[in-house]
Amino acid sequence: SIEAARTLIGNTSAESSFAHQDLYLALRTLPPKERSAITLFYLNGYSIKEIATITESSEDAVKQQLSRGRNKLKERLKI
Repeated sequence: SIEAARTLIGNTSAESSFAHQDLYLALRTLPPKERSAITLFYLNGYSIKEIATITESSEDAVKQQLSRGRNKLKERLKI
């Protein structure tokens, strides 16, 4: 919710704002489908089945997008 987001933003320091900057920049480089899958799964907590419904894709397609997205993020973040 908006109120929850305001609370989170209000409780973060400048240091913690930059803690995940590399991740967010790397996310922006992903193709839209991979970025959506990663964002919905990891940041929003949706299941693969829910993501498939939201994106009108098959569950296998979502799994592939997550796998490709994770691999690209690992490469870009040198993990």
